Amino acid sequence: MSGRPAWLGWLAALSVVVSAGAVAVFLMLALFGERPTEGGPQPAVRRLSGPTLRHEVTLLTAPRDGAAPLATLQAGVPVAVTGRSEDGQWLAVEISGRNVSGWAPVSAVANIEHPETLSVIAGADAAVPTSPASGSDVPTQTPDFADLTVEAVFSRDNRLVVVIANLGDADVSDAVTVSVDGGEAHRVDVGGKPLRPGDTLEAVLPELYVQRRSTVVVEVQGDEGLRESILDNNKLSTVVAPDVPNDVELEAFRLDTAARTVTITLKNNSVIPLIGGVTVAVRRTTPSSLLLVRFDHALELAKNGTQQLIHDFDDEAELPGADALQVILSTDAINDAVEGNNVLPR
Repeated sequence: MSGRPAWLGWLAALSVVVSAGAVAVFLMLALFGERPTEGGPQPAVRRLSGPTLRHEVTLLTAPRDGAAPLATLQAGVPVAVTGRSEDGQWLAVEISGRNVSGWAPVSAVANIEHPETLSVIAGADAAVPTSPASGSDVPTQTPDFADLTVEAVFSRDNRLVVVIANLGDADVSDAVTVSVDGGEAHRVDVGGKPLRPGDTLEAVLPELYVQRRSTVVVEVQGDEGLRESILDNNKLSTVVAPDVPNDVELEAFRLDTAARTVTITLKNNSVIPLIGGVTVAVRRTTPSSLLLVRFDHALELAKNGTQQLIHDFDDEAELPGADALQVILSTDAINDAVEGNNVLPR
């Protein structure tokens, strides 16, 4: 080379190599995102994909300060956010695998974007989340209540039987009362020992008999101091029918033409007393079936007992002899099992 020292050529070549190296470093930084920092290489930061707790948090049963605590969780615990309070200051969170859920302040939950878009849990102030995990601070305590219900109503020997059950969590120690069709309340003793949760009691109600198939409404109530968890199940409407046939019989009749009266004798062939009403018709048999009189009378028949009904004829009525009369008995008070014995003569 003319007039140019050799060392200048070597210097030019070295500058080209350094420039190429700088370009390569720049390309690596652009591709892999690593930039040299002061103080030497820095460790990579691992970011969690879901919400976590920023610091130690005690979950509460309701979204407000002073609510009952459920469980205390450490910082960094992953949580699932299921909703927010109406004011947006609290989040409903769950801990998977630990059966724990409760309320945490929104400021205590990290890695959650746009908490204002979460669903609002209506009535959250009164809601109590699921039970706390084993070893948590203070579990939610719920009071124990009894729960009386009418489980069944049926007939046994034509007497009304009510089955009372306690579906609650507390004993029923005092007597209970039972009323039928809104009538008198009958006091039922629980038997000298408490009616414990899950126990049942059969009560045969005094002087309440099943005379015919009908719908009855039975209601049970505890003493005034008894607290029940549910009151809607204290009443039962059901159909009850006699389990033993009831029968009222027209046993005899006697005509007194001088006194112008007819005496009807009824007999109770049932296993229970019968009350209600009956209708008696008296007709001629010859020469026609002319109706002489029809009258209603109260039915008050003791068990296996008899009752006499006396009725006066009008002065204008022409009375034949007793052998020319027919007496017919009818009643809606019972399901009469034998209608053939409701007519005389037979």
